Amino acid sequence: MRGQALIEVLIAIAIGVLILTSATVSTVGSLGNMVHIKSQSDAKEYAQEGIDIMENMQTINASTFYGETIGKYCLPLTCAPGGTKSLDITCLTPYSPGACVIPVPLNPKLNINYIRTVTFANSCGDSSPGIEKLVQVNVSWTDSKCDIGHPLCNSYSINNCFNDYQSP
Repeated sequence: MRGQALIEVLIAIAIGVLILTSATVSTVGSLGNMVHIKSQSDAKEYAQEGIDIMENMQTINASTFYGETIGKYCLPLTCAPGGTKSLDITCLTPYSPGACVIPVPLNPKLNINYIRTVTFANSCGDSSPGIEKLVQVNVSWTDSKCDIGHPLCNSYSINNCFNDYQSP
């Protein structure tokens, strides 16, 4: 009788441990998903800010915007309104592997780092009148969803076609 009671207690404890373990694993997985969703939301805002900066650059100096810019550039946080650089083409730095190594911590509480780039092309691929400039702002980041050895496995991009056409 005593041995049977001891076995029943051990089985009850084992079942309790299994329940607590599965609840903990589920909670940790949910928290990881919440951090990823928050990171994705921040990246979307950061990309939209990049498009807004490009609109400002186009307004400030359209001839330089449409004429000289082509290729991929780093778009640091210092280019943002309130940043330390003026909102013109000079705040962009040419991209090369390693050029955007210094990531921008948008959300230091979550220890998520973002890298923002902008790529310019001379045509949007349609037949609109005027000079066109295709601009793609890309935000990349690393979080717990990335495999080891695959940094910046997440990205969000916004494309925008700028046109200097002015109707008569």
